[in-house]
Order: sequence, then C-alpha cells, then structure tokens
Amino acid sequence: SGSFWYLPPNERCEPYGERSWVIRQFLEGPRMPVRFYIDISKFEFDATGEGYGTLEPARRIRDVLRAKGYEVNYQEFLSGHDDITWRGSLGDALIALFGSMTPHQP
Repeated sequence: SGSFWYLPPNERCEPYGERSWVIRQFLEGPRMPVRFYIDISKFEFDATGEGYGTLEPARRIRDVLRAKGYEVNYQEFLSGHDDITWRGSLGDALIALFGSMTPHQP
C-alpha cells in the first residue's frame, strides 16, 4: 500500500486535483534495473475526493511502470490497510522480488 499520492512540501495541489508527483518521477525518468511488488486494498479508495486515496494512484503507477517495461507484480485485496493484511502478503512480496527458496542440494 504505497503512498503514491504523495506530494513534496514545495508542490502545490488544488483541492480535488491529481496528486501524482511520485508517478511523474517514474514516467519522466529513465528506466532503472528494478522490479516492483505492489499490493493494495480495494477499500483504500478516496471517499473524500481530496486525492488521498491509495487505490487509484496504485493502479496508475502500476500502469505507468508496466508501460515503461518494468516487471510489476500487482495484487488487490478485499481487506484493510493493516498488519493482518500485510502479514498475508509479505510472503508474496518476498517471493515476487527474490524468488522462492529451495533447499540447497549438495
């Protein structure tokens, strides 16, 4: 559940404006040799209209990263923004980013 809506203090956003500074950094910058795991709750939408939800920006950054050729593992859950959810998805993230561990064969 990334804070892809984040704006640095020197950026200004009108109420109800799009908060996409982080997304723009990837869109405008060069492609780097990294891969991503993003998971998000379907309940983390912006109910206020002020641009602070995390669901819509997560979907946008997923699309931007994939369009730039990054490997992106993306999941949406019907759950909350809490440690119970992360407990279940942390293993998925580690496997997606580092691969599964197999016993060492002598």
